[in-house]
Amino acid sequence: MIRELQEELEIEAHPDGILLTHEWTYTDGEGGAAQESRFRVTYFLVPSFTGRPTNITFEEIRWVTPEELQHMDILEGNREAVALLLNGTHGRANTAER
Repeated sequence: MIRELQEELEIEAHPDGILLTHEWTYTDGEGGAAQESRFRVTYFLVPSFTGRPTNITFEEIRWVTPEELQHMDILEGNREAVALLLNGTHGRANTAER
């Protein structure tokens, strides 16, 4: 995660624990050609970083509140992490499997 943020945003992240780790299965294709892809994702809390975020990879980057994030078009598998932020339960590590 630290390396990814350095490569994609040119910042040095200072993580402070894990928000959530879970697995999610997405189905690609339709009918008989459908294939499942399983992902294991860990969401880290990063309360601080050094450097200025630079958009190297993404179409757009911007700061949003957890409340704003819940109304954005995000993958279903990411919604639990957003809910934890909204509920203020991000002070402990969570593990879930879907």
